[in-house]
Amino acid sequence: MAFYSTLDEKCSGGYFAVSAGVYDVADSLYDSTKSLGQLVENQYAYGELTAANSLLLKDKDYYDFGTLSAGVYSVEVDDDT
Repeated sequence: MAFYSTLDEKCSGGYFAVSAGVYDVADSLYDSTKSLGQLVENQYAYGELTAANSLLLKDKDYYDFGTLSAGVYSVEVDDDT
């Protein structure tokens, strides 16, 4: 089943936005200290890719789509500050 609400680095699943770098989604599939981000069809999700919350000055963000039906999917990524 696909997700109904976005979990990202701007709102962390809540309704109120915070400053960039306050939340950080998981840096790998095996990062048990943080949640994977969640992407929802036709909704924006925000990531913060500076070194603020990173290890070795590189930040990686892992997002999950949930369980999807077979098909072709695409993701558009923009650099929007």
